[in-house]
Amino acid sequence: MISNQNNPEYNRLLHEQRERLKELACINQTTSILKEARPIEESLQQIVLVLPAAWQYPEYTVARIRYEGKTFLSVDFIETNWRMTQEFNTIDGEKGQLISSILKNSAQKMRVHSSKKKEILS
Repeated sequence: MISNQNNPEYNRLLHEQRERLKELACINQTTSILKEARPIEESLQQIVLVLPAAWQYPEYTVARIRYEGKTFLSVDFIETNWRMTQEFNTIDGEKGQLISSILKNSAQKMRVHSSKKKEILS
């Protein structure tokens, strides 16, 4: 049992738990947005604004959603070499694409391609 806050394993687990909580909050916000049954364009714009908060370094993360020929951007979106792309299909069979990009040049530190984030984007 881990009881010491100076214990590296404790700190690692605490950090991982905080990251999972951010991811779950994003999923919950996305679900709430979709449940509001607003026009799809409005919903996608709201969703793209909440996505960066789920990442390890939200202050360096931006997002873009493309759907039905329209593009929805988070604040200050720039596509960089440090990005994750995920194709998606809607319940109606329409296709779209989500890109999350890291703005800072420390992509290795930020673990852009973590398997957990790929699960969220799927």
